[in-house]
Amino acid sequence: MTITATLEDVPPSPLYEMATRLRRFMEPVWDDWLAAGPWRRGPTPSAGACGRTSLFVHDALRREGYDAVWSNGVPRLSETSQIGDFGFLVHGRWESHAWVTCQGWIVDITADQFGAPPVIVTPATDPRYAANDLDTADPDAILRRQATAASLTAAWLETQPGLRLVRDLLRPHAFPPPKILELIATGVVRSHTVN
Repeated sequence: MTITATLEDVPPSPLYEMATRLRRFMEPVWDDWLAAGPWRRGPTPSAGACGRTSLFVHDALRREGYDAVWSNGVPRLSETSQIGDFGFLVHGRWESHAWVTCQGWIVDITADQFGAPPVIVTPATDPRYAANDLDTADPDAILRRQATAASLTAAWLETQPGLRLVRDLLRPHAFPPPKILELIATGVVRSHTVN
């Protein structure tokens, strides 16, 4: 398959940079998941982790103000039960996969499990992707995926100084929080009164 790119197909650099930072954040997490459970093995550490990783990417992008949607495609329920051309297209075969669609772009940090680059930000029309948004996971697995994404998002926020400041402002406690007082004292943030 040949994919032709135009200037309009070049991803916005802030989105690509964010995807790259999210990938770097996830790499040691995947290593931990591999060490904890021998059931999930693949050609790369991201193999088999696209669902919960993409849900985390979705949550992180939304916290940054992006209009992000978790997407997935499931081409078959079994080798003999075909649904259709959905998921990620690899060497002429559709594979189950999850990614994020964000403001006309696909953001995917786990396609390297199929031999693709480790970070993909490509137009939503990329023919390698087809969503049917059929989540075949059992309800307990969906809840575990959501809990994992929530804990990853919390850990991610702890690594982002600017996001920690926003989180502190939104946390229900006496205002101003101690960190804000420290920033005001050092001149990083100016104090003002709101009438």
